[in-house]
Amino acid sequence: MINSIKALAKLDALANSSKIIRFNSLLPMKIDVLDTLMNGKYKLLIGTKLLETKSNLKLDVGESYWGVMKEDVKSKNISLSNLLKQPKLLKHLKFIPKFSPNQLSTILSSKNPKQELKATLLEHLSNSTSKSEFMTTTSMVNALEQNVFTFVLTQNSKDAIFQFKKRSTKKEKSKNIEDTKIDFYAAFENLGPIEGVVEVKDDIKSLSLYLYYENSVKFLQNELNNLNFNAKIYKKDSSIEPLFNVSPNLLDIRG
Repeated sequence: MINSIKALAKLDALANSSKIIRFNSLLPMKIDVLDTLMNGKYKLLIGTKLLETKSNLKLDVGESYWGVMKEDVKSKNISLSNLLKQPKLLKHLKFIPKFSPNQLSTILSSKNPKQELKATLLEHLSNSTSKSEFMTTTSMVNALEQNVFTFVLTQNSKDAIFQFKKRSTKKEKSKNIEDTKIDFYAAFENLGPIEGVVEVKDDIKSLSLYLYYENSVKFLQNELNNLNFNAKIYKKDSSIEPLFNVSPNLLDIRG
């Protein structure tokens, strides 16, 4: 599992590198909605660039979205498509403990990863300096009690949210043999959201990934081979949601 997480984090960093033409690349970009303007236009922030443009989808001021941007060569008009609101967890990144790949490996390979992560969260909670930080961390502890692991992985100065939840079903009670499935979710700035399932059956491991953006699918298919990373990759037309999200009710877990 940790190797899969590391590989995906590397790919998101690659998608943000200077080798990738971001504008008109059709890869998703983070779009911050700053204000509504006249004639159905919005004031947007993409990276450090301020833009004013229209959107067919009603946008909420103060929220962030993934979206595909394209500029017409002749008119210089900018169009937005495939807009998808980002989860509130991404707005709370600064309140969530961050781990390097090596730190995460240590936790997940420990005898009791759940207790290790819980101890880290409780220490973080005791040092909270704001209501938002306290509420976010408390939500993560409650989610962990429901076996939903949430963490931020930092690699090459890029942050990505990962979540996973293990579910096991015994094949033969008398032999105590288990098939294992791990549901996971990831949110990347440059690839958008990813939903996945790791399945271990008869000691054979398989990984399936579902992405919302078609060009992210193509990008992963091209690049995963370079990392010796095997996975089945699919385009998902419906929205991809976190296993756990920050909510006013403290706990919001997808069953």
